[in-house]
Amino acid sequence: MKKIFYVISGLTFLLALIISAVNYSYISLFWFFEENNGSPSTAFMSLFVLGFVSGIFFVLGFKSNKEVSDTSGF
Repeated sequence: MKKIFYVISGLTFLLALIISAVNYSYISLFWFFEENNGSPSTAFMSLFVLGFVSGIFFVLGFKSNKEVSDTSGF
């Protein structure tokens, strides 16, 4: 179960990196040159949601106990 949480966390983090790479030029134009034609709020909101989901699954993977089968009787 721990590996599943880490895989989901890694995939959502990778998706957040892809979104930030695609929207980097737009975000940097907005912040550095104050282009007020639009707002990068959708990019930031998607990054926030994906980062939040990634963090939740990372914490779940860190907190979950590894299932150990009891073979002491055999």
